[in-house]
Amino acid sequence: MMKKPKRVLLAGLAALALAAGCAARGGGELRAQADVVREKTAMARSNGAEKCAPRELAHAEAYLKAAEEDLFEGQFVRADGNLLTAATNVDLALDITKRHPDRCKDVEIIIAKRAPKIDPCSLDDDKDGVNNCEDTCLSEKGPRENKGCPWGDKDGDGILDNEDECKELKGVREFKGCPPPDQDKDGILDADDRCPQQPGPAEYKGCPDTDGDTVPDPDDKCPSVAGAVSNHGCPVEVKKAQMNLAENRIEIKEQVQFDTGKATIRKASNALLSDVATLIKTYKITRIRVEGHTDDRGNDDMNMKLSQARAESVVKFLVINHKIDPSIFDAQGFGESSPIASNRTDSGRQQNRRVEFHVLEIDGKPVKKKAPAEQAE
Repeated sequence: MMKKPKRVLLAGLAALALAAGCAARGGGELRAQADVVREKTAMARSNGAEKCAPRELAHAEAYLKAAEEDLFEGQFVRADGNLLTAATNVDLALDITKRHPDRCKDVEIIIAKRAPKIDPCSLDDDKDGVNNCEDTCLSEKGPRENKGCPWGDKDGDGILDNEDECKELKGVREFKGCPPPDQDKDGILDADDRCPQQPGPAEYKGCPDTDGDTVPDPDDKCPSVAGAVSNHGCPVEVKKAQMNLAENRIEIKEQVQFDTGKATIRKASNALLSDVATLIKTYKITRIRVEGHTDDRGNDDMNMKLSQARAESVVKFLVINHKIDPSIFDAQGFGESSPIASNRTDSGRQQNRRVEFHVLEIDGKPVKKKAPAEQAE
């Protein structure tokens, strides 16, 4: 009663050894293995296995013959399985003859009954319901529709190929293994894209801003003309100044007037600066540089100080008279260093005595800087 487990153990070891050696073998290797099994079978018979291990010997010979027929027909997978069974049984027979030589020899030879030929197509080694003749993966369970092999996952998205409609592309189960749609290819999935047919940045939830006024087109009542956020993307009408978003500045239609040689603003410029204040508030400008410039008459140092004082005077006027946050301003004097006209004529010098308003930030976001070519123009 204690010997049966040992037989099973030996059979298991033999099966594992042969399985490891036979993985992915061709006809040449299988024929060499058949020769080894044939020699072992002859040795078992000569040791008296017909008497003390007739069942094992008969099975070994029957499966060996079946394997040889398979090899002749080119059925290598089936031959591999039959050789495994033959090798297991012949090893068991040899083991019995070695452990019980007294029971196997010195007696008359008993001719074993020929074991019935076993049809490999009636076997199912991996117990997956697909017989060995139709199963291309004998050691792995798989469905019949995949020839007994388990389904793979080509794109590695966790969705098996039999359920994946995009086997070459990683996707999600919600879309049957395909990537979520992004019709306008802007990197924002259609489910999260306010404008799935038009590409746009994430800050506008996938919608474009055609006129570049920070108001996305669906919310812009004037999508082709830059305007103010507070005016639904449309320009704000003021008489003496206008917003130039293309050049990031407030253009004034007349000059800020000061007392001669001083930074005192004349009352004639109050309406002009009031329009500038309106534009700053309407367009939600959160950072602006106020520049002061002079002509070349007088001392350079004096001109630099005068231009700085005039820039600061304009900022002070806007803060006090129009309640604008002083932290948004950067007052800077340039003296006579940046003329826009010739200082040789009265009209040229008058143009050079000026105040400029350069927008740096709108609604907390830095404005786009112009390229050098654009600045040159």
